[in-house]
Amino acid sequence: MNTRRRFTLVTPFTLLGFTLLLFVAEPMLADDRHLYVDANASYNGDGSRHHPYWRITDAVVRARALRQEDRENDSKTPEDRNDNKGKIVIHVLPGTYAGSYDPDRLAANPRLELLPIILNVSNLNLAGGTELDEDARGLPTGTYPPDSETLLTTADVTTGLLRGQMLLLIATTTDGMAGNEVSVSGFVMDAQAQDLAGVRGLNIYADRVSDFAIHRNLLRHATVGAQTRLASGTFEANFVGPNNAATEGTGIHITGGSVIHPARVTVRRNRSTQNSHGAALHALANFLELKLGSNTLKLEPLQMSFDINNPKDQQNVPGRLEVAIEGNDFSNNSFVGLRCGFYPPFFYTTADATQPVTGTLDVIVRDNELNRNFDYGITVDPANARRSNSRRLTGRFEGTFEHNSLIDNGRNASVFGFTSLNASTGRAPRQDFKYVQGATFQVEDLDWGFRRR
Repeated sequence: MNTRRRFTLVTPFTLLGFTLLLFVAEPMLADDRHLYVDANASYNGDGSRHHPYWRITDAVVRARALRQEDRENDSKTPEDRNDNKGKIVIHVLPGTYAGSYDPDRLAANPRLELLPIILNVSNLNLAGGTELDEDARGLPTGTYPPDSETLLTTADVTTGLLRGQMLLLIATTTDGMAGNEVSVSGFVMDAQAQDLAGVRGLNIYADRVSDFAIHRNLLRHATVGAQTRLASGTFEANFVGPNNAATEGTGIHITGGSVIHPARVTVRRNRSTQNSHGAALHALANFLELKLGSNTLKLEPLQMSFDINNPKDQQNVPGRLEVAIEGNDFSNNSFVGLRCGFYPPFFYTTADATQPVTGTLDVIVRDNELNRNFDYGITVDPANARRSNSRRLTGRFEGTFEHNSLIDNGRNASVFGFTSLNASTGRAPRQDFKYVQGATFQVEDLDWGFRRR
């Protein structure tokens, strides 16, 4: 395999002219919008370049305070304002950053991160030092060298992260802070679940935020590498896997949004391999209960039941997802490369059983490799449409598929299913799931110029 590496060259300046320039520039480089973290520091500093924090947690607390100062500044008259606001950058040096959900463990060790680390600071760049190798297509193949890794993990290795627990959470909180325009890059995230059957933790979660950017990270050993709901943004150039295939581990799991919190996501140039699903899409938002551990912050309440006839509720129904899947490699997974479904494991309900639950999924899938997956390269199915839910479950799927490679998948290249894929493949009892009724498929082949209904 051809490998392309991205190098960072640091050259010391010795000429007097350059030295003077550096002295002039130093105050800008050391301003309080640039915070530094080093797990290997001998003591916990103030976040400056020369006296970094021990923990990412401390840098995020400082970033929150800076953004709160911005909000207070905005309320002042123009002549009293300090307009020094904008992007906040947290530079996290290579090293191991271990955290915990256990309050006793946190109290005993001041170096442990408070999990989950909650990024509720707008226009924030959380930048680790991990570099990724790339192949000739520009897709990541792994990290180099190992000592360059900025590793975020859990110290709770005997239990791993449980259902609803994660390492990193991009979210909106009840204090009015919101993690919009948050970028996370240069991390290895490891949820320590590779040998723990039934563990359900996640590496990173984005909840009710816009314009997130998760790029150039390695996400491994979780049940889900990354998951979203009611959120819009981009996944780009991440290496995702291996994740816990024994518990249907998914590399990237994207779920729906609403008019108020739209879900428009681009997934570009990622490699997601050795998972159960390389990526999974669900038209409805997944209402997994998120655990915040010992954090004092609280998430905004999440509406879970809707009166479909109420115009106010109609703006909040979390049943629409728009995704562009471009130039990724979702190969060598133990179930499916890309799964497109309507109903996630936990989804909204309606005011009464006469009202339907509805989802809309629009996808563009182009220029991807979906090869050598155990069952299928691409699937479209209702997913978790269980008979125990008496409501009418309805949905609309619109997909454009072009220039994708689907080679040597176990059962077939792709399948459009009339019931849950787990039921149709024998992984779950068929009597537990509803079948699609009254469905109409319209297929247009843009290359051959025909339409079938």
